[in-house]
Amino acid sequence: MGSQDQNGYRFHREAMRPLSLPELISKKRDGRPFSKEEVQLFVDSVTDKSMQECQIEWNGYIVDKHSTGGVGDKISLPLAPALAACGLKVRLCISQVPMIAGRGLSFTGGTLDKLESIPGYNVYQSPESMKQLLDTVGCCIVGQTESLVPADKKLYAIRDVTGTVDSIPLITASIISKKGAEGLNSLVLDVYVGSSIGIKVTAMLTNMDRPIGYMIGNSLEIIETLQCLRGEGPASTRELTVQEGGYLLYNVGKASSPDEGSKMIAKSLSDGSAMAKFCQMLKAQGVSEENADKLCSKDSDVFSVIPKAKHRTDVPALHTGYVTDINALVCAKISYWLGSGRTRADGPIDHAVGLQLYVEVEDHITKGKPWITLHHNADLPDTYIDQLQEAITILPTVPKNFNEPLIIDVISE
Repeated sequence: MGSQDQNGYRFHREAMRPLSLPELISKKRDGRPFSKEEVQLFVDSVTDKSMQECQIEWNGYIVDKHSTGGVGDKISLPLAPALAACGLKVRLCISQVPMIAGRGLSFTGGTLDKLESIPGYNVYQSPESMKQLLDTVGCCIVGQTESLVPADKKLYAIRDVTGTVDSIPLITASIISKKGAEGLNSLVLDVYVGSSIGIKVTAMLTNMDRPIGYMIGNSLEIIETLQCLRGEGPASTRELTVQEGGYLLYNVGKASSPDEGSKMIAKSLSDGSAMAKFCQMLKAQGVSEENADKLCSKDSDVFSVIPKAKHRTDVPALHTGYVTDINALVCAKISYWLGSGRTRADGPIDHAVGLQLYVEVEDHITKGKPWITLHHNADLPDTYIDQLQEAITILPTVPKNFNEPLIIDVISE
């Protein structure tokens, strides 16, 4: 009935219309009927073994999330293992929760940079290794390679030093190239869009005027990730993790509603199953068993594994009252100047430095108590302290009708 070209497409002899096996699987998944040609394609592909066993028995759900990169945004790290712990792993399915992540751009932290603060973690995996990781662990977080969205890998690396981080075309191309390569069923975006390339998409408009959580900086954000995976840590990090995960589980039919999905994610954080997946992922991607177990154990000193800055400088609150604003941009720039970001595309970063906050918006603080600590390895200019003091607003009372929701709106199909 047809012939196969070198790229793996089947062509009908009369119409010469290309038919791909992934398209056939997607059509079956969506409940649409097969044509006579497509039935023949399935039969021929099974007979000549050009269709993999996982494609014959396809019943998996491929999900992901993408963020524009908020200050202190480490949500991908606890979310991936939490989703895997909630059942997004199916027999013989080669993809469940892959996250093709990026490095830091300008003063925003990169997921890969955070993970590489863990000694041994290998962000570069071949497609075959990814399939193995997903089959055995159920989640992986990797970077672009020469065989996995290679063009985006090169463009991503030069955006920071060419002043094009804010380029909407480059942002869109970077996101869609990675998500399209994964063949997703569902995607949650922390950006301002609704849907793309046939993927069921939910966009969460998140308040990025303030930092997410307490930690800003690569190794520091690993600490907060571990806290979240134990069901602890700041409310904002936990809220985004459970909300984004809830919509992903709902979108693929694993939960009857986003709320039920959120409860499933929350349970995986509190019962230890998400942490177990994270530990398994670390070991599978190159971290030694000893170091992975130390990180995932509540009683271990994480700084025996990840880098620790030489110096800590506290910044005290100048007033007693309620925190009504923390300027995330100022915090991000200070962390960047400390060394957590790159000045060149191929330049080094200091994984140990960053900022540790002790308050979130609407928290009460007493004059003289530290509201933030700088973790640094070099001498600290006084201007950094002055700028941070200007970045926080403390009022005697919370203003009437003061409402600063973390998730401003949700756009869903």
